[in-house]
Amino acid sequence: MAMDAVRARYARGKADGDAMYDVERYIAACAAYDDAVSAIEEALVLTNEEEESRSFWMRKLCVVKANRAACLNKRQMPKEAIEDCDCVIAHGGMCAPEVVVKAFYRRGVAFERMGDADAAIASFDYALQIEPTNEMVRLHLKKFKCVFHRACVLHKASPEVLARQTKFRNFTSRPNLRHMRGE
Repeated sequence: MAMDAVRARYARGKADGDAMYDVERYIAACAAYDDAVSAIEEALVLTNEEEESRSFWMRKLCVVKANRAACLNKRQMPKEAIEDCDCVIAHGGMCAPEVVVKAFYRRGVAFERMGDADAAIASFDYALQIEPTNEMVRLHLKKFKCVFHRACVLHKASPEVLARQTKFRNFTSRPNLRHMRGE
């Protein structure tokens, strides 16, 4: 009986999260996805060592966390989005490839929001390795060929993030761009 209640909580949380996301109510969507994650975590405890059941719930967890990452990106919470995406990527072997592609894409968007161009490009590249025909990822990656886009991304970077940029080290050290770093 307890597992039936957990399944119902998961289903309600996921459905409510999806519905709230569709109408751009991202705070409510995150809260609903939080409920779904909580139900999944409870289900994982209840399943003990039943491998088939654990795999089922881990796949569900990956989908919900990938969806919650999209909400967190919309709410300008990139660190939290990256955490959810990293969880999905870590368990990627258990879930469908399209869920992993979404996680890499959403992680790339989060890194981009934080000003980490290197990490964003790497995440988009990983997504394309899994699904080379994904047009959304290709278009997003193509933006980095534009100098203005790179400058806008790097402008958002904290000094720590900016210091670890390898691909764009020369780009950010050019004298006419130092004002963008607050120098």
